Amino acid sequence: MTIATLEDKIQAAGGPVDMLRNAPSGPYQFPNRAEFTNWRDEQEAWRRGAVLFGQSFHMTDLYVEGPDTRRFCESLAVNSMANWRRNVAKQFVQCSADGNIVGDGIIFILEESKANIVNKPVNANWTMYHAEKEGFDVSLDLDSRALDNKRRRKCYRFEVQGPNAWGILEKLNGGPITGFTFFGMGEISIAGRTVRALRHGMAGAAEPGTEVSLTWGEPDGGTAKPTVERHVQTEIACIVEPCPISIEAREAYRN
Repeated sequence: MTIATLEDKIQAAGGPVDMLRNAPSGPYQFPNRAEFTNWRDEQEAWRRGAVLFGQSFHMTDLYVEGPDTRRFCESLAVNSMANWRRNVAKQFVQCSADGNIVGDGIIFILEESKANIVNKPVNANWTMYHAEKEGFDVSLDLDSRALDNKRRRKCYRFEVQGPNAWGILEKLNGGPITGFTFFGMGEISIAGRTVRALRHGMAGAAEPGTEVSLTWGEPDGGTAKPTVERHVQTEIACIVEPCPISIEAREAYRN
C-alpha cells in the first residue's frame, strides 16, 4: 500500500493507537556531539562543581504574542497561571479535554502579551492547532528544533548547573546577581552583553540519599476546569537518586 496521507498510514497500521505505539522514532534525539567523558564524571561535576549544558538546539521554541496570550495559555494549561507577569517562567502542562497528558514544557513569560513555550515538537503542534481552532487573537512564530530546522535558531540557551554555578555567573557578571527567585528571570552581563537568565535547576545539587519532603498539588486547586480533577495537596517523602530518570538517558551516558 502506498502511503500518501496520514489517514493512509493510520489505516495501514490498523488504527492510530497501533501506529503510535509501533512508531520507529526511538528515544528523543539530541543534535549535539557528546562532550562529557562518561556518565560518572558528569554526575560528579554537577554534584561537586559545575557543568555547562548546551541547550540551544534540541528543543522547539514557540513564540506566542498578542492581546490574548495569557488567556490562550491559561486555556491549555492544567496548572495555574495566576502569577502571570514579565520575567516569570512556569511549567506548562497540557492535557486533552478528557484528561490525557499531551506533554509539558517551560513557558517563559517575556512580556505581558508575549511568551516563549519551550518543549518537544508535539507540544508546539498541539498549541498551534488550538490557537487556530479557537480563534484567539495571537500570532505564532515557530522556531523548530535543529533536527527539523534548516535556519539559524532565534536564540541560544545554556545552563550552568552545580554548587559552583552561581559563583561562576557572578564572576562573568562582574558583581553580585540579586533579585532572582526560583523560576524567575532577570538580566545579567556576559562579556559586555546583556542576556536574559532563568534561575532553574535540571540536575539538582542535593547529595544522593538525601531525604526531602515535597508538597504535591497547588493550594488553589490548580484548575477551575470542570473536566479536570482539582488538586489535593499531599506531602510526599522522597530520596534523592544520583542518576537520570529515563533508561535511554542512562544508557546514552554510560556508552
